[in-house]
Amino acid sequence: MCFKSSTVLCLAFLGALAGCVKYELTVNAPLTDFGYVWIGQSTLRGVAWTNHTNGKVDVEMMQKLNPPFGFKPLTGSTAALPPGGIYGVEILASPDQVGEQTEDLVVNNAQNWRVEPTQLKVIGLGHMEKGCLTMGGGYINALSPAPAGAGGTGPTGSPNNGPMDFGTILVGGHSEKTITLNNSSAADVTAVVQVVSRAVNAFTATLSTGGAALKKITVPAKGSLTIIVGFKPPFAGKFVSILQVYDGANLDASANADALVLTGIGRAGE
Repeated sequence: MCFKSSTVLCLAFLGALAGCVKYELTVNAPLTDFGYVWIGQSTLRGVAWTNHTNGKVDVEMMQKLNPPFGFKPLTGSTAALPPGGIYGVEILASPDQVGEQTEDLVVNNAQNWRVEPTQLKVIGLGHMEKGCLTMGGGYINALSPAPAGAGGTGPTGSPNNGPMDFGTILVGGHSEKTITLNNSSAADVTAVVQVVSRAVNAFTATLSTGGAALKKITVPAKGSLTIIVGFKPPFAGKFVSILQVYDGANLDASANADALVLTGIGRAGE
């Protein structure tokens, strides 16, 4: 029998628990999504497991979290839960690179009851610059500089420019800004252009107004290429995406890569 609410969860991200499962210890957030967080900054969320059995359950953290996640128990690293008792932890997400990072988190219990896990998810935002490709344009904002010391610059440092903010425009309207990709090397660089969004994508990257969406570009040696970034909100609300430009299999593995956050707000008409 499958009970409603969080007592039952069909977990795609844990193959061993695939299917409809009844959990005796349920978690309040099967997906603990921290959303977008700037590199070099942190955000905190509470996660709690509830004992639905008729007896005491001894629980403890089953594993140590790997970066970019950490945790602080609210009720101690171990706890004896009475029926209906709650075991809570605070999870800290501190992304150290641009892009999505995930980890599965479960607790252990001495009685071998089924424990509902939660998947931790955070998307790191920031300016990532590798190799000879760099982005230029009028989008640079006055953010805090990268911290001094090891890891203070580049992919693991705090963002020191961006995002490209389109401000607020009417739903269905259209706004454009330009980015100049500069190639400082003595050879042409062919790179993938990708706009990454969590849900609805309101941004485009083209070579001309109304042109086809870019997939690849070639920036000439010691030269530059101008890209038009468009924002067209399909409904009211805030939109955030990441513009990625890279020449390898993915952003992190590329010798030349750059990334920029795109933000904008759609406003309903009067």
